[in-house]
Amino acid sequence: MTFHNNIGEFTSNVTFGGSQTLQIEIDTGSADLWVMSSLEPSALLSGHSYYNSGKSTTFHALNGYTWGNHYADSSSDSGNVIGTENVNVGGVTVTTVIELANNVSSSFSSRSGRDGIMGLGRKSNGLNTVHYANGTYAPQKTFFENIMNSLEQPIFALYLKPGSSGASIDFGYIDDTKYSGSLVEAPLVDSVYWRINSTSSKVGSTIYANTVGTAAIIDSGTTLIYVWNDIATHLYEAIDGAQFTSSNGWVFPCNSSLPSFELLVGSYYAIVGTEQLNFKTVGNGYCQGSVQVQKSTDPYMIFGLAFLATQYMVLDPTNNVLRFALLK
Repeated sequence: MTFHNNIGEFTSNVTFGGSQTLQIEIDTGSADLWVMSSLEPSALLSGHSYYNSGKSTTFHALNGYTWGNHYADSSSDSGNVIGTENVNVGGVTVTTVIELANNVSSSFSSRSGRDGIMGLGRKSNGLNTVHYANGTYAPQKTFFENIMNSLEQPIFALYLKPGSSGASIDFGYIDDTKYSGSLVEAPLVDSVYWRINSTSSKVGSTIYANTVGTAAIIDSGTTLIYVWNDIATHLYEAIDGAQFTSSNGWVFPCNSSLPSFELLVGSYYAIVGTEQLNFKTVGNGYCQGSVQVQKSTDPYMIFGLAFLATQYMVLDPTNNVLRFALLK
């Protein structure tokens, strides 16, 4: 896998129809496999590889469907062409439905190195966006749902260490060379999302109970960690000079000493590394924190790549659990 933009996103080489290879973002928070395509205006394709169904002998169009995604960062993508195609990720190939973009927002078109998204949400039914043209819901299975029964184990694992050329998605097995200690289970509490309960956080040696809510989605398609206000406040009160701003949320002097910070998942306190707590510089000697406040209107917290940067995670829908251990 290729790592882009610090704690920004992970993309993987994905091959369509045996010959068209694109850089596709791996997203456990959605369930559509969509690609930049030749159906888009040429201005949107600059700097991108894109899929052309006319160059594939294994693409079979499915007529009468539409699809479209609107993400939390206000980016979007949509189209009215889908079809089955042979898709290969990391040597694993399966015939699955892909969605060909007609249009994407500027945040996608202006950013090279990301040519689509592979949604690996827990369950397509309820999360995939495909509809019949008349509006009737017609969810299509994810890549993982299509291969899971043929794997040695119906699981996959993520190893998303920043800066690592060996970042990987492991389908069907657990690689014990990539983590320290033992894997610890966190029960899933949702039938659609990879959602668990996180009942407390730890700043230094002090444990704080989560008083607003405990549900948290593990989402590799989100960059930061979004928690309830009390959790963020406890963290930033321990950082000299930290302050909340209207433009960048929580920020702190870049030369500040940062405390250890952990989030409870199941019975396991997952460490968020101090390197991951510092997301980016925002000027005047200040840095934006990677832990930010979740909107009060949302029903759950989101643990994104800043969380996964230190965790090996096994996703096991059959046994209704996620498993975590500290990355090596």
